[in-house]
This record gives sequence, structure tokens and C-alpha cells, in this order.
Amino acid sequence: MTRDSPGRSVAEFSDLRPDGRFSRHEMVPGWSQKRLSESRVLVVGAGALGNEALKNLALLGVGELGVIDFDVIEPSNLPRCVLFQEEDLGGRKAIVAAKRVRELNPAVTTRPLVADVMTEVGTGFIEEFDVILGCLDNIGARYKLNRLCRLANVPWLNAGIDAFCGQVGLFDPNEGPCYECSMTTSMWHRLYETYASCNNYDSCIADWRTAGPGSDSDLDGPNTIPTLAAAWRWRTVGDPRQPLRDGCSPPQEERGVHGAS
Repeated sequence: MTRDSPGRSVAEFSDLRPDGRFSRHEMVPGWSQKRLSESRVLVVGAGALGNEALKNLALLGVGELGVIDFDVIEPSNLPRCVLFQEEDLGGRKAIVAAKRVRELNPAVTTRPLVADVMTEVGTGFIEEFDVILGCLDNIGARYKLNRLCRLANVPWLNAGIDAFCGQVGLFDPNEGPCYECSMTTSMWHRLYETYASCNNYDSCIADWRTAGPGSDSDLDGPNTIPTLAAAWRWRTVGDPRQPLRDGCSPPQEERGVHGAS
């Protein structure tokens, strides 16, 4: 993936001079605009929350901003997304958001990626950033992003909004539990209802775990296709109850605020 705006070294940031763009920021004790200008942040999801995150990070002077989204801009996005305008309808969210970021702060290097985080993003892209902001609206995408970040060894922030409620959580691959550890039983059911080939969650788990090697004649039986489909699903998505590492596995009982995801 190539950058769509030129990168700049710290020495080139004239905004860092005493009378520059960020001079007021530098008056805050402990603030380092130089460090921000060297930072690389990836925002996954360019909806309402992603728009706010990108806008604020650009205005703060983060040196490099990546944005991932596969969706297009619709009329319903306009009241909630500060970076989108009427003229952008039908355009790709990631591309338009990156363009607006550069308009807010031309010094920022932007890296838009039009892709589905569930199927089209790998750890190679994730590894190129210092921190990931998950501004997603469904459990499946958060589940996959969590696994990508753990494999890439990059910390990520999960944020979500539901009407007047919101939540934020930090997940560091090197410390503490991961997102899957916080998933409740109802969340696992919702995940399977959406992405499994059937809606019989308990049966799928039982069938997969009791299935073993059979004779050659079994290949001619009526269960061949369902069994192969189950194997493909687990090899692709991974058994969601399989721990990512020692001491990091999802709970089996419901807990937490109802509907939190």
C-alpha cells in the first residue's frame, strides 16, 4: 500500500517552531508535538466515530493517519460525519476521509485502504502503525481486528456508541486480557448467528468437537459436505473458544452490561 500524500521528516515541520501552528499545544506541560508528528495511527471504520477520531488526530498533528473502510457514503451519514459533504455521496468513505484530513492539516501523511477488515486486511498493514483505533459497529469486525492486532503485536482501542451510551477499552497484546476475554455468551451467539453457515450454535460446537477420523466409506455419506464446511469455517475463522495465548480465553458465562459489544 502506497502513501497518497508525501511523508515528511520531523525537521520539515515548520509548524513546530515557537510561533507555529502548534505553539499553544507546546505550552501544555509534558506535551511533545515532535513525538506526535512521528506517530502513526490507524483508524478502522470511517463512520461517525471514525470521522471524529480522524478529525481530532489531524488537528492535533499526528504525523501519519491510516483509515480502513470498505463502505460508501450515504445520505444518512451526513448528519453524523463531519468529514463528509453532499458532494461526496457515493464515494468511498476511506478515500474521502483521507482527503478531508489533508485539507485540515496538509502536513499529515494519509493512507486510505478500501477493504473489509474481516476478509481483506492482513497483519502486514497493521504492523506499520503504532496504535489502532477500532471505530467499528459490529462484533464480528471487532473480533477479527482483535486477532489481527494480537498477531501483529500492536495495541488497539475499541470504541463504540449506541444512542446516548458509549464505551472505550484498551487492549495491549503484551499486557492484560484481550477483546475476546470480554465477550459474553450472548455476544458469541450473535457472532455465530451472523457468520456461521447455520444458526444452531450449540450443535455446531458439539458436532465439530465429537467428529473424528472415519473410514473411506464416510466420504460417501450424507454428512460429507456439512463436515467439510465446518472444517473450512474453523480453519478460516478459527475456533473462537480457542485461547489466543495462555491465560487469555473468553468467558463461558454471561457477564457485564447487557448489549455491551
